[in-house]
Amino acid sequence: MRLERVGAPDLVARIDKVVRAPYIYSWLAYLHFYTRNTEKSLAVLKEAVDKFKDDLILTFQYAHTAYFGEVEFDEVLAYADRSLKTVDNAAEKVRKAEEQNVLLKSLDPNKAEAVKEAEALKARYEDGRVWVTNFIAYISAQAGVRERAALALAESNYQKLHDEKIVKRRTGVSADATARVTLIDTYGYVLLAFGARQTPRDLAAIRQAKVLFEEAKSEAAGLDARTKRLTTAVLDSHLRQAGKLLAP
Repeated sequence: MRLERVGAPDLVARIDKVVRAPYIYSWLAYLHFYTRNTEKSLAVLKEAVDKFKDDLILTFQYAHTAYFGEVEFDEVLAYADRSLKTVDNAAEKVRKAEEQNVLLKSLDPNKAEAVKEAEALKARYEDGRVWVTNFIAYISAQAGVRERAALALAESNYQKLHDEKIVKRRTGVSADATARVTLIDTYGYVLLAFGARQTPRDLAAIRQAKVLFEEAKSEAAGLDARTKRLTTAVLDSHLRQAGKLLAP
């Protein structure tokens, strides 16, 4: 059978589209990253980010990978900020669409499904915002920049874990044990860094950080064995840092 008989032009066009799709770049970049070729990973992502300028996943992946590569901190933070702007813009579009569909729902029964879809999208963007701001808060605290803003972001994400509306969804960050541990640990780390840099040291902030690390460790008890081992090692390190700072 000749290739033309199975719609070769259409097939080629579809393959061509897939090869140029954002997730192909993302997958290739991850492959390089996990084989410790950060430089190649960043090159792939930079090409993708320049090509798909408003793609949240690629922009955030570049910021995250750049953090582990030989990239200036200002550039890492700039791409993280760009990720945050992208997710906020997307969430705003969904919010406006949802408002419009709610108004039209009484006139058109078909809009009810559109409202559900908008609600699901909004929840996804809310979770996306949590991960972007969690990253920004952590690296800002580590570098000692924008500390009060980092503290506000980390605290907001921590509070979301106890937000009744979010918890009732039973999906996303509030339902995922690893995510919960990560967000609690980040809030503790940001508090720890903030307290340690004050003159004199803010012992109340450091004590609160210690309580958060202990809370995260308690949450980590429900993780699978490997994840629990790795996570506990990080939390124990943070607890030791807090203990040293609180020592007379």
